[in-house]
Amino acid sequence: MDTKKQLTIGMALLFIFVISFYGIIIVNVKSKEFLLPKAEKKINEHIKDTYSDISNDIKIGKTKYNNIKKRYETKVISKDNKNLYFMIYYKNKNFESTYKNDYIKGNSILSFYKNKFLKKLSNSKKYTDTNISFTKDLDKYSSVIKDAIIKDDNVNLLSIYTSKSNIVVNKFSRDVIINEVNKYYKFIESNNLRPKYYSIVLINKEDITKSLEIENLTSELIINNIEEIVDSIINKDKKVIDKYNINYKYID
Repeated sequence: MDTKKQLTIGMALLFIFVISFYGIIIVNVKSKEFLLPKAEKKINEHIKDTYSDISNDIKIGKTKYNNIKKRYETKVISKDNKNLYFMIYYKNKNFESTYKNDYIKGNSILSFYKNKFLKKLSNSKKYTDTNISFTKDLDKYSSVIKDAIIKDDNVNLLSIYTSKSNIVVNKFSRDVIINEVNKYYKFIESNNLRPKYYSIVLINKEDITKSLEIENLTSELIINNIEEIVDSIINKDKKVIDKYNINYKYID
């Protein structure tokens, strides 16, 4: 068999392989789409049976097939707030749910607020390394606070979250520390946020082994006592630190 015939046969075999390979993929995807109504019915029945106690509070979204995870997925959404939801996953006749973490503990809605607050702060290059954390899970807050969170009633003004930011400073001194804390507080407040606690990591550009982290600062302490607090840190005055319940440490 000459080289030309071998090449022709090889190309033909490759063509058949490619067509077969993609044909299998298409058939597999189409079969999953064909079974979608059946899977959706099973998921909806599962939701109605398992979550009957909240049936009046939720809306069941459309079921979709996730080709990457190879499973059917349905989003179950609170009627009071679309950002409070949980997912149902169906694969190989088994159900999995994010109900406890996303709906009861509120990870879905708290993550939404966290990202919303961080977006407010993204207009400053200096404070891009900032994190927002809620002090509790949704179900651990009082009914009044929980209701305010779900109804989106000025959550940004509720002191139920903390902010932490890493700030690089060119030099390290008492005045620099006080000034940076005050500027950070004013920046947060100017964005209409009211954290319960502020944590600040001042990264000393001259000597990172002298970088300083201060935790548990409140608005009141920053406004009225920041100079006394910084002096007590520099002088290692434990009485003042304990008095205001401040935590601090040097980071190397």
